[in-house]
Amino acid sequence: MKKVAAFLGVLLCVFTMATSAWAADYTVARDMNFRAAPALTGQRIGSVPKGAKVSKIGESNGWDQVSYNGVTGWIHGGNLMTAEQAAAAAAFQAGAAQTAAGVTKTAVVNYSMNFRAAPNMSGQILSTVPAGSTVPYIGSSNGWDQIIFNGVQGWIAGGRITIQNSAASAAGTAAAAAPAAASTVGATLKNSMNFRSAPALTGSVLSVLPSGTVVQYVSSANGWDNIVYQGTSGWIKSGNFR
Repeated sequence: MKKVAAFLGVLLCVFTMATSAWAADYTVARDMNFRAAPALTGQRIGSVPKGAKVSKIGESNGWDQVSYNGVTGWIHGGNLMTAEQAAAAAAFQAGAAQTAAGVTKTAVVNYSMNFRAAPNMSGQILSTVPAGSTVPYIGSSNGWDQIIFNGVQGWIAGGRITIQNSAASAAGTAAAAAPAAASTVGATLKNSMNFRSAPALTGSVLSVLPSGTVVQYVSSANGWDNIVYQGTSGWIKSGNFR
């Protein structure tokens, strides 16, 4: 009987050690489906909202097992922030807000425009600003307009924007920059990826990001993830975060 009790004690110790490796509070980076099994075919038992606190229990095939409101289930991997990642995301957002705070005008971009790192045609294309976008306007230089798009400062060719000079424009400047910054969260690449200027294979390759690179995740669209790397906004194929 003593041997059985000792054996059960060892099992309990091993189980405690295994679960303690994961049992910690995390913050959910975006709204997630909460499933009964680690697969898209797993029954949906609810949802976990962005910003919710969960306890991580384990991992399986790219999914995280978590406890949320007393219920155990699964969410797709790569969507949990540690305390350090949450702090980094907050700092990134604060930096974007601080940049926007010094801008007193907004502008409407009248045409789809290449968004460049420098005010000339040889400047690296960071991304494309869609027609109709409202952006914080910084100033002009040599026929180019400097703006903030997705939390990044850059340039578009001049004469393609309508500057809003009203007092309300100043109040709306931070709001124009905020959506991308608010949804930004640290993420680590699990594969080497082409970093593109647009969410398509035809988008120009800005650089190649090695496996293990830490980036800022902004949003997803049509199978692509919008990220910020070293101050540059661009796109990688979805499903490549750890």
